[in-house]
Amino acid sequence: MKDFEKLLRDNNLKITKGRLAILELLHQSKIPMNTEEIFAEVDKEELPSFTSLYRILNQLTDVGIIEKNLYQNGLLYYELRDKKHKHYIICEKCGKISAIENCPISDFEKEASIETGYIVVDHVIELKGICPDCQNK
Repeated sequence: MKDFEKLLRDNNLKITKGRLAILELLHQSKIPMNTEEIFAEVDKEELPSFTSLYRILNQLTDVGIIEKNLYQNGLLYYELRDKKHKHYIICEKCGKISAIENCPISDFEKEASIETGYIVVDHVIELKGICPDCQNK
């Protein structure tokens, strides 16, 4: 279990039940979660409104504790920022999200940097497909 209280303190954020609840939920999730999923899962005494949820997500994103990883069907998905870089594939039929642990883009980033003179700082890749469950229907 991560020490979320220390993480908040280190980023000059007040330790609140709402922040801790969101961090714990994202820590337990194996895939990114959207705001609706987070709000449905968290205790309403700790996080009573969507307004509070959006404010906390923005604060945690601004200081780099969490990141927006996907944008699907008009919804942003959030996850804890981790040292391990991941991508995801999304089923176009059922919306299931699966992690892809291996990222082959580093060589392409080097080539793009040499070709353009840019320093590549990040990339986003969204893969879509049909999951095995939907293929078997």
